[in-house]
Amino acid sequence: MNKQVDDIVKSVNRIGLEGEQHRAFIEDQVKHGKPQIIVCAVTDQEDGNSLLTELNFSIDYLTGKYHIDRYRVHVQQPMVFPDVTINGISVRTLHNRMENVNWGKDFKDAYLHFFDDTLEKIKENSPIIAILKDLWKLSHNDDPAGIEFRDKLMFKFLLETPFEKYHDLSHLKNRFSAQKTYSAENLPKLSTAYKELVKEMNKGRFVPRRPRLLKQQKGQSKGMQP
Repeated sequence: MNKQVDDIVKSVNRIGLEGEQHRAFIEDQVKHGKPQIIVCAVTDQEDGNSLLTELNFSIDYLTGKYHIDRYRVHVQQPMVFPDVTINGISVRTLHNRMENVNWGKDFKDAYLHFFDDTLEKIKENSPIIAILKDLWKLSHNDDPAGIEFRDKLMFKFLLETPFEKYHDLSHLKNRFSAQKTYSAENLPKLSTAYKELVKEMNKGRFVPRRPRLLKQQKGQSKGMQP
């Protein structure tokens, strides 16, 4: 077992991570005969980005040895929401309000109500509708800082929620993050993979734009500007 553990630790080191930091976890996985071992690490980079690395090892039952199948690298820009006010909207307060909403569960009905003129009372009292309106107030007059924070808030809270059924947010994925999976035949050092992903992410950097409306509900106006 010690030889198996040592080999995996050495492989982790070769990629560019600190293998010894994961030795206890690896020993436990090998001890229990796990067919796959996934070594994960999150590190903060000097440029402020976060780097998530997942190394996937599989066992060869003929030899009893573990070998690395692939590894995935995910880079994300820092999501910082300072105590500033733009177009009358407090960025930090808006972030805290969005944090208290279950966007996967509560969004759809509120969104439909937003365009129903017979539900003015619900619209006035809906925290979700108020948040959506304030998001668009942030970017009033195409304010660059307002658009930047609006897009970061949507990236953090609205990706992979029902919101994307109505608005295209795909441009935000490459703007604030990038990821790639490397196969066993092509395993660059982590530093090289990181540079490649940052370069890819920078291609989608700040371009002022409004999310494209994908679908309109009956009787709704175009866009979501209040």
